[in-house]
Amino acid sequence: MGIGAVVVAGVAAVATVALFPGDSASACSGAPVGSVVEGTLRADGATECFVFRGDADDDVLLRIDDGDGDGLFVANMQVLRPDGSQLDGCADSGTYEAEVICPLDVSGDHVVEVTRMVGNYEGDFAFTWRSLTSSEGCTIAESSTITTGIIEHESKPACFAADLTAGQSIFMRANEADDTFFAGSVRVVRPDGTVRPDCNDSATYAVAAFCDIDMTGEHLVLLTQSVNDDGPMTLWWQRLDDPSECVSAPVSDQATVVIPSKAQPSCLRVTGEQDDNAVIEISSDRGAFGGLWLIRPDGSLTGCDGVWADERRVECVLDVTGDHIILLTSDLGGGPYSVKLTWSR
Repeated sequence: MGIGAVVVAGVAAVATVALFPGDSASACSGAPVGSVVEGTLRADGATECFVFRGDADDDVLLRIDDGDGDGLFVANMQVLRPDGSQLDGCADSGTYEAEVICPLDVSGDHVVEVTRMVGNYEGDFAFTWRSLTSSEGCTIAESSTITTGIIEHESKPACFAADLTAGQSIFMRANEADDTFFAGSVRVVRPDGTVRPDCNDSATYAVAAFCDIDMTGEHLVLLTQSVNDDGPMTLWWQRLDDPSECVSAPVSDQATVVIPSKAQPSCLRVTGEQDDNAVIEISSDRGAFGGLWLIRPDGSLTGCDGVWADERRVECVLDVTGDHIILLTSDLGGGPYSVKLTWSR
């Protein structure tokens, strides 16, 4: 196997010549962890390939996307072990983008092959990969704090790291930090590299995810763009099973609630009893809109939720006694926003 220097998108990278069983030598672009490496799909169907060094028992995320948006991008991506055999369950075909999350079973230089699937499309695309068991390159996100990270490219998710404890219930809010258009997803990765399939959200402008933590340690939170926009993103998270940080809301009296910004929701603490008929009324004179959730003392959702715009009335019967949380988000940029809220039993 030979190694030489190449330049990818103006950055010096590593080019590796890998010998595949039964094939002639193929020149593959080296892909350092966390780097965005460009490739080209050709109308003649030639395969583009990349080399990354992975470790056995590591879980990895690999993404490609249409780098210039100039045509219908439908590609297939597959991973080969150092000996040239295909890694089972580590392939994906997608339109405009493709993504693979899979565990490695051997250490060494792995090869990623990307091939055109349909039509005569030819053009540039981008490839990136990262380990899901390492927080290298991730931004530390503390509870109840707006944390800013960067999406460098559609193919490379922004990564945040948060120390969480099994048994906690948490809420995550993420959106663009400037005029960048966000249409994407948020996902949570356990300390062992496995992705929580039930702790995610995909939306436009902002995402909101609820999650019951089942493992103690450093978790990764990945924000992925589905459009060709890059720029700063914010993440805000808070425990829902500990409402002490929330503002107490009086019963039956109208209160002025301030939603600090699109990045940070307003959290209200209300005391209810089992079988109470709970009524939440909210109104705004600024044309604001967003989300509303009522959450039990243990951090679980009551199902008494929905979107609000200008005004909204939500009514439901409580099934447990104790301090509940009303969570309000705004889907407008700027802020703060003042809304009127009445909570009654």
